[in-house]
Amino acid sequence: MSRPATHLTTTVDNPGVASRHYSFLGAHGITLGPGERFTVVGGLEGLVASGSAAKDARRMAALQQALQDGTLQVLQSPAPILYDQVTDATKMVTLANSSASLISPDYSSSPLVTSTTTTTTTTTTTTTTAAP
Repeated sequence: MSRPATHLTTTVDNPGVASRHYSFLGAHGITLGPGERFTVVGGLEGLVASGSAAKDARRMAALQQALQDGTLQVLQSPAPILYDQVTDATKMVTLANSSASLISPDYSSSPLVTSTTTTTTTTTTTTTTAAP
């Protein structure tokens, strides 16, 4: 089953009626208009992390406050991928029509995986010279 690689991304949304700047998203913050969405590969933890423990704590607190206040919504986050040692199978949790199920991860449609096809065209020119 080919699935979109959205199971590798997190999407957030500004549910408000005005533009809002989220200083804790990205390296320098992100401004989202009303209803505008922002998608990043990975989870929110990586997006909020800055490398400084003190700054990360402030950014995480701001994220939690925005979620509690309803000024930011998480529409999607990476799906849990689990490994079963007994069956030697890797499965991903998915949701469809309010029912959770397990499927095999499929990365073939991942935006991180790209393939390039190179086509080489050879042109042959034949010149015929008539004898005098």
